[in-house]
Amino acid sequence: MSVKKGLLGAALCALLLVCACVTLFSGKPETVSFQERLGAFPVENLPLSAPATVYWDDHLIPFIEAQNDSDCAFLLGMVHSHLRLGQMTLMRRATRGQLAEIAGPLAVDIDRALRTLDLGFAADSIATLLPPSTRAWLEAFVAGINYYQRRCEKLPPEFAFLNMQPEPWTLRDLLLLGRLMGADVTWFSGLQWIKHQDKPWFAELYARFVRFGLHSEASFSPLTRVLSGGIKSGSNALVLSAAKSATGSALIASDPHLGLQLPNLWLIAGYKCPSYHVLGFMFPGVPMVLIGRNEHIAWAGTNMRSQSSDIYEINPRDSIDLQSRTERVKVRWWRDKEVPLRTSALGPILSDISMLGSRPGQTLALKWLGHAPSDEFSAFLRVNRAGEWTAFREAFAPYGVSGQNFLYADDAGSIGMVLAVRLPKRPSDYRPQIIHQAADSSARWGGVVSALELPYSFNPPQGFIASANNLPAVTHPAVGNFFSANDRINRLHAVVAGRARWQIADLQRLQQDVFSESARELAEQIVRCARDWQLDAAAESEASLYLGALGAWDGAYCIDAAAPVILQSILHHFIRLYYTERYDQEAAELILGAEQSHALVLEDLKREGEARLRRCLDEAIREAGPAVRKYANWGEMHRLRLAHPFGNIPVIGGAYRYGDYPAAGSYLTLHKTAHAITDERHASFYGANARFIADMADRDENYFVLLGGQDGWLGSDLVTDQVPLWLKGAYLKVPFQQPAVATRFRHQQKLPARPR
Repeated sequence: MSVKKGLLGAALCALLLVCACVTLFSGKPETVSFQERLGAFPVENLPLSAPATVYWDDHLIPFIEAQNDSDCAFLLGMVHSHLRLGQMTLMRRATRGQLAEIAGPLAVDIDRALRTLDLGFAADSIATLLPPSTRAWLEAFVAGINYYQRRCEKLPPEFAFLNMQPEPWTLRDLLLLGRLMGADVTWFSGLQWIKHQDKPWFAELYARFVRFGLHSEASFSPLTRVLSGGIKSGSNALVLSAAKSATGSALIASDPHLGLQLPNLWLIAGYKCPSYHVLGFMFPGVPMVLIGRNEHIAWAGTNMRSQSSDIYEINPRDSIDLQSRTERVKVRWWRDKEVPLRTSALGPILSDISMLGSRPGQTLALKWLGHAPSDEFSAFLRVNRAGEWTAFREAFAPYGVSGQNFLYADDAGSIGMVLAVRLPKRPSDYRPQIIHQAADSSARWGGVVSALELPYSFNPPQGFIASANNLPAVTHPAVGNFFSANDRINRLHAVVAGRARWQIADLQRLQQDVFSESARELAEQIVRCARDWQLDAAAESEASLYLGALGAWDGAYCIDAAAPVILQSILHHFIRLYYTERYDQEAAELILGAEQSHALVLEDLKREGEARLRRCLDEAIREAGPAVRKYANWGEMHRLRLAHPFGNIPVIGGAYRYGDYPAAGSYLTLHKTAHAITDERHASFYGANARFIADMADRDENYFVLLGGQDGWLGSDLVTDQVPLWLKGAYLKVPFQQPAVATRFRHQQKLPARPR
C-alpha cells in the first residue's frame, strides 16, 4: 500500500527537521544487544485483566496472545512503542505541525504548511462516529503506549537528541496519524505543476502527462469483471486462485513501495485474542494489520492514485468568504512565530504555503475528502475479522481516504479485488486540471460515491488479479487522472499468464524482477534513430560499441548490466538538450524526475523529420561517453544507501549510515528502486521496502522481509538485521498457528494478570 500515501510526506518532514539539527549530538549511538532490547520491555505489574504472553522471535518480531481484546490492544500499544516510539513521536509531531519546536527556524515553513493542510479538521467528527468496539480497541492501544512511556527505563535516543519530552498520547493522535496515511497521493504528483502554471509550455506538457496517465491498463473491466487481456509512488500486489496454484489453494504476494529510510516504515506483528487472530504489516502507531492474513483470508493493497481532492482558485468576485486565524509556532533556538492561516467553505487556502510557488495574489483552496469524516480504522478492523468475500468487501463501507486497491485471497481458493475509496461525484464534463475556477460549474462536486457503489472483481476466469498503481477499472465518476506507467502491470500480467501453476518460490522470484518493457523499447528506438537518421555519433567507434550493447539489451536492470548505464546517460543528456530547447530548463528538470518520461521521449523520437531531434540525440550520444566509461555496470551507478534521517546531518551523520550497496531495478520495474534520470552515481530514494507472500493452503506458510529490520532503536543491530536477507532475495518464514508460533518465537514473556 503505498502511502507514498501520507507516510512519505511525514517521512520527508522528519528528514528535513533532523537535517536542521546539526549541533545536537556528536558521537556514535550506544550499541544495544538483542538481549538488552528484549529485557527492556516492561513485564512486571502490567494492568492486565487476565494472563497473556508476548512471544518474540530472533528478529524482534512479536506475537501477542491475550484472553481478551482490551489486553491485546494494550500490549500491542506497548509493543509498537518498544519498537518504534521515536519514529511514532516524530510522525505525531508532523501531524500537529510541531517540528520547529525541536528543529529550529528552518522547520517553521513546514509547520505552517502542515497546519494549513489541517489533517485534524475532521478528527472530532470521526471520534463521535466510532463504533464502541473500535473506540475501545483504540483507547486500549493508546493506554498501552502511555503505560510504556511511563514505565520504560530509557526513552529512545531521539528524545535526547531532539530535546523532546514524552507527552501522553490520545485518541486524537491516532486519528491524525490515520489522516496522515490518507493524504491524497495526487498532491505529490500534481502540486509540483502549480509553480509552472504561467509557463508558455504548461498547457501542452501537462496535457501530455495527463494523457499518458490516463492510458493505463485496467486491472479488470467493470462490465465483465474480467481481467484486461493485455496486460513513482506505489506498490505491487498479486493474487492467484486455486486454479493457478501448484498447491491447490490461493496465493497472495505484496510488496508495498515507500521511502527507503531506516527505521523501516512497516513493522511485522501477529496477535491473537477473542476478536482477532492476524499476522502482517502494521504502520507504527496504527493498531491493525494493513497487509497480511487471518485464519481464513489474506489481503494486500496498492495505492489507487484516486482523485479525492481538487484545487480551486477563488477570485475576488466569487461570493466565498475566507476565515482567518493565527497560531503560534514554537521555534527552538529562536523566537516563536505567529503564523496566519486561512480557510474557506471549499477548504484550506493552499496558496498561503510559500513553498507551493503559486502566483502572487492568487488564492487557491484545497477541497479534500479527508476533511470530511470517514472511518478507516473500523474498516481495517472489520477486514482483520472477515472470514469470507462478502464480509471483506462490506468492511470497506465506512472507508474514505486514501484510495486503495485491496486484493483478496481465501482458504477456499477464491480471489477478488475491491476499490476502497470514497470519490467525489463530478459532472460528466469534468476536465482534469491542476487548478479549477471556483465559479466553474463543471468542477463542482455533487455528492460522494462509496466503495460499495464501485465495481469489483471476484474469481475472474483468468485466475489471477494484479495491481501496480495502474487504472483499477473504468468507472463513473473516474477514479483518477495520474496512474503509473504500464511497465509493472504489463510485466505482472505477461509473466503470470505465461505460467500454468505457481508456487511460493515463483512469487519470490517475481518480486525480484527487474525487467522494464518501456526501457527496452526506448533503447531499441534510440538505436533505430541513430541508424536511420545516420547520426554522426553512431559512426564513431566508442559510440558504436555502446549503441550495439544497447540494441542487444534485454531490458533487465541487473546489477552487472552495462546497458542501463548507457540508456540513462543518453536519456539524461537528450532530455536536458531537447526539452530545454523546446520548452525550458525547468521543464527538462521536471521530465527528468517524472515516471512518464520514457513514454514522453519515446513518443517524440518516433516523430520523423525534426532537425532539432536529430541534433540533440546526436549530441546526447556523444555526451554520454564519460559516464559510460566511468561506470562499468548499473550497480556501480545505481545505489541503495541505507540511513537513519540523522545520517543527513553534516559531520556526525556517518554514525547513522548503515550501508551503500549496488542496487538492481529501476523506477519502472517490479523490484522498484526509484530515481531521477541522471548520468551520475545516485541512490534510490523510494521503492520496494517490504515483502509478504502467503499460501492459503497452509496457515504457517507466510513469508516476510523488511528492508532494514523490526527495531527502531538507534544502536540496535536489529535496525538492519534483515538487510542481508533483502539483498539476496531471501525471506523469513513467519508462522501463524500454535505450536509453530511457540517454536519459532522462542523468547516468551509470560505476563500475569494484576491482582485485583
